[in-house]
Amino acid sequence: MPPFSSVANFVRQLVAGLAKFTDDILSAVQEAETSSQTNSPHSTDSSCVSSYRSSAQGCAVDGGSTTEPQAPEFNCADYSDAWEGDYEATDDEPPTSVSPAAEERFAFLDFRRFQFGASLSRKDQGSFAVMTFRFCQALSVSRSVPHSMLVMCVVRTLSQCGPLGVEDMEQTLAVALANLEKVSRLLDKMNTKERTMVAVVQLFLAHSFLSDEVMPLKTWHSMFFEDYCDLVTLEDAVVKLWRHNDYKIMVDDETRERMVEALRQKVNVRGRATSDVHL
Repeated sequence: MPPFSSVANFVRQLVAGLAKFTDDILSAVQEAETSSQTNSPHSTDSSCVSSYRSSAQGCAVDGGSTTEPQAPEFNCADYSDAWEGDYEATDDEPPTSVSPAAEERFAFLDFRRFQFGASLSRKDQGSFAVMTFRFCQALSVSRSVPHSMLVMCVVRTLSQCGPLGVEDMEQTLAVALANLEKVSRLLDKMNTKERTMVAVVQLFLAHSFLSDEVMPLKTWHSMFFEDYCDLVTLEDAVVKLWRHNDYKIMVDDETRERMVEALRQKVNVRGRATSDVHL
């Protein structure tokens, strides 16, 4: 029988070998998961969503830096914290009063700077910015940086499912907006965050009915709702919102075209008209 010390050394060597083997397996799994996430069509917005979460919790802003964010990063510190009426002026002195045209102009800055897709042309980038701004404006959330950012992140993610071009995205937003109009009385009772989350749920429903390549609800939850509610609660919210519209998503052509026209309404940075759609 071998001495006790030899047996103890053997056991220690065996345990050390097993630990190294386990570490090697875990490292390989982590590398595989990282590679899978990098190649996933829905993984490119992780930094965008992380920025939304941090800004929604309240981040320090510097009073309005003019530095534009570089895609896919989005730093809310690049923007003014005065989104309730005191806007940064284009000259040395702040404006004594804010007109609706100036309000629209400054609210649109975030949307114009946001990168909706690296492969989008400059024209399509502008179209995405306008339609997303009009969507948020109809929901009365266009002046809220974190909530507007969330909608922008959702639109950018949806644009990669297929991918969706300008016309397809217009139809998705138009159908969602038409269905949100049906529950406008409920939305009026909600705060900005609740209203935004309901809009994102409605975007999921519209996306599911219109798109050939559908992003599952579980992915929506992990990307946009993880800090807001659990998956079961989200599933329940989807069914309740769908039921509230009599389990219908598609709308008549006249209503859909009216929404598309509202989403297409150009934003004059020098300020003139605003959208006629207001929920």
